[in-house]
Amino acid sequence: CSIAVEQLIFPPVYANLFTIYHQLHRNTITEFVEQISSMLTCVPAHFGIKHSFWLLDEQNHRPKFEYAINNLRALANSDTPTNKLKCLMKTFDSICLPRDCISDLHKQECIPEADDLLQICSWVVIKASVTDLICELQFIEDFLNVGINQEYY
Repeated sequence: CSIAVEQLIFPPVYANLFTIYHQLHRNTITEFVEQISSMLTCVPAHFGIKHSFWLLDEQNHRPKFEYAINNLRALANSDTPTNKLKCLMKTFDSICLPRDCISDLHKQECIPEADDLLQICSWVVIKASVTDLICELQFIEDFLNVGINQEYY
């Protein structure tokens, strides 16, 4: 789909279409929500996240990866596959280079290495608590022809 066509087609039908996705995946959603709910009280150490990436950013006194968490939560506000994918990309980008590191003189210390990404991404997903994440991802996969190949790794 081209972006212009998406903007015309999806907004009017999105609510009904997403309801169908929710019905199709209701059992998986229930399991996912139960698992996330059980982990909401976990601390970063439970995920094996290095101390330098723990929840509080001492400089700004706000949760680390707050921008990534808010980006992921914004996924529900998008009603086209391309906008949803952009939201996911923005989330991942803000994990790879946290906003609070841009002005930091020690960027290397706050940029996660590849081995840290799975734990941090898991943390962001749990803290964002996007209960319809399964549907959101399936919607993107069904309507965008996005293949992942080595070039994107």
